[in-house]
Amino acid sequence: MKMDVRKIAWPCELSAATKQALIRHARPLLLDMQQHIRIGSKGSNGLYYVTDGLAALGLERQAKTPPLVLIESGQWFGALLSFGHPELAYRITAVDYVRLLHIPDEVVRAMAAVNTELFKFLYFIDVRHIRETIDMLFATAGMDKSKRVAYLLLKIGERFSARDNAALPVIPLSQAALCKILGLSRPSLSQELKALQVVGLIRVERKRVSILEPAGLQQVATGTPV
Repeated sequence: MKMDVRKIAWPCELSAATKQALIRHARPLLLDMQQHIRIGSKGSNGLYYVTDGLAALGLERQAKTPPLVLIESGQWFGALLSFGHPELAYRITAVDYVRLLHIPDEVVRAMAAVNTELFKFLYFIDVRHIRETIDMLFATAGMDKSKRVAYLLLKIGERFSARDNAALPVIPLSQAALCKILGLSRPSLSQELKALQVVGLIRVERKRVSILEPAGLQQVATGTPV
């Protein structure tokens, strides 16, 4: 496929030849909100790059828990699985819609066999997502529903606040999208959001949640009386 390598966010310095070789083998994918990809199944391993949209990345063996990491435009993922770690199989779920580039596992392996620069590329991709996944696992272990919702709202808000350079976090997502990220039913999420709004910590609007008191939300997440 034709893609300008200058429009790709590369995680580290790479030669022009390596960039061109990677993009030459990339194929486009589109996921809507009802779709997911299981990285670890046949044909799905390899590298992924998000060209547009927002996805949630979680461990397949923890399908009943919320996804662990948010993946947005300009991010790469999937490197670790290119070298055989089936116990860490991931599920990528589209939060809204997601446009991806996929470089198949066999292409990554063949390139790595003759181009040592690719190992640097894979390392930079993995370091970020391994760190984020471990941090989220430890942070949410043992949390009840209310604490987990407060914590994940804070983390999602931080992501959008940094992206938009906003003083207070605003999450520009519908409740349907938040249900998918938080792993809750619509009534359950509505109940949790209403409780947080009543005490003035958030404001719920159409397709957005504004975090008014991040410190107060942190207190809820840690179990400290507000």
